Amino acid sequence: MHHKTNMHSHALLLYSSFYETRMKPRVEMSDAKTCGGVCCVVLFRVRACSYVVVMFIAYFCRGMATSTIAMEETRLANPSLLGLMAFPLLVVSFTAHYNTMDMYWELKRRSIPRMQTVVRSSTGICLAVYVIVGTTGYLLFMDDTQPNILVNFWVDRSQPPNMFVATAFAAISLAVSFSFPLVCHGARNSVKKLFFASRFQKIEDGGVAENIGHIAITVAIVLLSLFVGLCVPDIGVVFAFMGSTVGVCFVYILPALFFIKVVEISRAHTLEVDLKQHVSTAGATALVCFGVFIGLVGTLATSLHVARVI
Repeated sequence: MHHKTNMHSHALLLYSSFYETRMKPRVEMSDAKTCGGVCCVVLFRVRACSYVVVMFIAYFCRGMATSTIAMEETRLANPSLLGLMAFPLLVVSFTAHYNTMDMYWELKRRSIPRMQTVVRSSTGICLAVYVIVGTTGYLLFMDDTQPNILVNFWVDRSQPPNMFVATAFAAISLAVSFSFPLVCHGARNSVKKLFFASRFQKIEDGGVAENIGHIAITVAIVLLSLFVGLCVPDIGVVFAFMGSTVGVCFVYILPALFFIKVVEISRAHTLEVDLKQHVSTAGATALVCFGVFIGLVGTLATSLHVARVI
């Protein structure tokens, strides 16, 4: 018991020292420089998504009123291999793990329960938007639904879209553009830590060398993203590949492997193994297998779709 108490005290001391020397200055700087910008981006995205949801509901109600929606043609699943692309799309739709810690440090009066509230509420809002847009969009266009569903509302390509659809295009475009820095932030930090960790640790924070490296990595990420966007106009293919590769790793494989490792460390320290740990480890192992399966199937289906086999 005394040994465990000393371990906990030592861990708490290390964490406090780490927070005071490394994380607290970053949090203060982040609160001063980026918190306002992040709030503005989030508010704009919420308004843009709200407008799109309202537009979809309005078009759906009009379709129901004019009897242009053929409910008898609906089906619950696509029996072809193309339907397998839906799994990686679902995975990437809820992938936000790489910014979780940064968002945690942005919280005022941060705590695990408050962070859990943020995660639950944000996931619930995203789920509601996906369900409304996906259901109404499918019922409106059935098998003719495009990967970018807003394209379906632009019926006559020789003419500009109507004001409501054009506003939706502009809102989503701006929302995605404003969201790109958040994704770029996680990608840039990962590149720094994976490939240039020793170099950046030797550079004083805020120095010229660090700024040059920061800008160089950012420019490389932006150019690579632009190249992919120009070469692959079908955004559904991009999301499908992301979901079947990176997405399944973030959502299923890596968290389960981390959990298994934590359980192993806990067993090594406590020398106690109970049934709950066995069940939890088995569940995590099953989650890894499920993630690998979804990744392989999704990658295969997307590759066949790109090759025009399906």
